[in-house]
Amino acid sequence: MDGRWKWFKNCLRALDGTYIRVKVSEVDKPRYRNRKGEITTNVLAACSQDMQFIYVLPGWEGSAADGRVLRDAVGRKNGLKVPKDSMSSKHVWTPDEDEKLVEAMLKLEEKGTHNNNEKGGFVKGHQKVLEKMLKEKLPGHDLKKKHISSCCKTLKKIRAALYDLINKGSGFGWDKEKKIVVAPTSVWNEYIKSS
Repeated sequence: MDGRWKWFKNCLRALDGTYIRVKVSEVDKPRYRNRKGEITTNVLAACSQDMQFIYVLPGWEGSAADGRVLRDAVGRKNGLKVPKDSMSSKHVWTPDEDEKLVEAMLKLEEKGTHNNNEKGGFVKGHQKVLEKMLKEKLPGHDLKKKHISSCCKTLKKIRAALYDLINKGSGFGWDKEKKIVVAPTSVWNEYIKSS
């Protein structure tokens, strides 16, 4: 076997996302602008060993991260099926699980029992409480502390990046109704040039 392909030995399927340029209305352009500044849709596709498409999920906005598109594909009723024996111990969060985790975090913050007033965020041990809350909200999902901790770290990074982007006089704002970052075209263009 050619050494370049040794990592793919016994590979059953391949999965990747791609951007396809699209034309959308002016009001929708910010949602469809990808990290390269192009107006695109993000398409996820999976192939079998014999190069046949076995799954395609088109239609996501170009601004959507590949992980988000994959979570949606796996979380759909007739979505992408990943064989259990090929999965690592890493948990792929479904949109419903994401929603319930955020709801539980908001409820925990509202209660105030696990807030870290000095540093912001939560005190040590809050993941166990969240695990218990999610067990009640999502019976049979088997979300453990390690899954919750990993997801919370990711959410914290995203929140920090959005906070910096929106609150540092950059010209970016937040559309509460659509729940997206917004800015005039000139601000987007400058941001893309600097990235």
